[in-house]
Amino acid sequence: MLHFFRTLFASCLGTILALVAILLIGIAIAASFASEGNTPPELTPNTILRLTFNESIPELTNNAELDPFQSIKGDDLLGLHEIIATIENAKNDSRIKGIFLDMEMPSFSGYATVKSLRDALVSFKKSGKFIIAHSKFYMQSDYYLASVADKVYANPVGIFEVRGMVAEVPFYKNLLDKLGVKMQIYYAGKFKGATEPYRLTQLSTENKFQYRELLNDFYTSFLNDVAISRKMSPSQVADIVGNYKADSPENAKIHGLVDEVIYRQDVMDIFRKKLGFKENEKIPFVSLAGYHKANAPSKNYSADDKIAIIYGKVPLQTERTRREISEIYPISRILKKFLVMIE
Repeated sequence: MLHFFRTLFASCLGTILALVAILLIGIAIAASFASEGNTPPELTPNTILRLTFNESIPELTNNAELDPFQSIKGDDLLGLHEIIATIENAKNDSRIKGIFLDMEMPSFSGYATVKSLRDALVSFKKSGKFIIAHSKFYMQSDYYLASVADKVYANPVGIFEVRGMVAEVPFYKNLLDKLGVKMQIYYAGKFKGATEPYRLTQLSTENKFQYRELLNDFYTSFLNDVAISRKMSPSQVADIVGNYKADSPENAKIHGLVDEVIYRQDVMDIFRKKLGFKENEKIPFVSLAGYHKANAPSKNYSADDKIAIIYGKVPLQTERTRREISEIYPISRILKKFLVMIE
């Protein structure tokens, strides 16, 4: 019996020691990742800024859920304003020779975000530096941003889906009626599209009108910007996109929306030629987060001559939320008193 307990104790002790060793090794690996991630990359001459935009772009830095692996690396999820400031900084940085729009799996938050990024890239090009774009998949927003590049390349086995803009609105009223659910909706006026999916089975005339106005404004801006970048007329771009003539990378090239249909490795050879590198020589790329980390300006938190912006999200005004919103009113009165004090 004593021999049994000795063997059992030795086995348990060995298991515990193994678990402790695995835990310590894991902590050491995580620490090495964190220390490496917190160290800004060293920029060398002929560096190319690589933009992927494969994460959601919040308004403010880190104002969104972070990828756990990204958190370990210590990279910030840059907000739109800091991204634009970083691109502007690269414009005047002699070490940055150009930008690579690596548009494999971009994730954009809306047309306004893409428009702001595109305007920043247009400003970058004024420095005389190059922008090259390459992707396997070009959708509407992806191509709109990529079209700003000096050269737009597509993968031969990729997809080109640029066919205009559309608004899709799901309707739930028939489903709710079958389930016996009655929605209590309060609204005033005709232009109240937010509640239509729960009280109508199709778009109202007013809602169609406001969607059409919005899409026409976006589409006009899209056509004009792409036409300028591709040295075409807006009517030419409208004809290609509206009639879906560029339904593949090859047809996109035929109709002038893409410069060449080549593989990624071919693009790397183009970079080497631009930089005067030898064949197979490693190209110094830097990510947006890495470049920002290496060149982030010191933040000034002083409040002199500054206007504070308070971001708020107001929910739909149901009876419950009216009470919740009423709790915000004291804050507004405090702000009014503050404004009176500083006038």
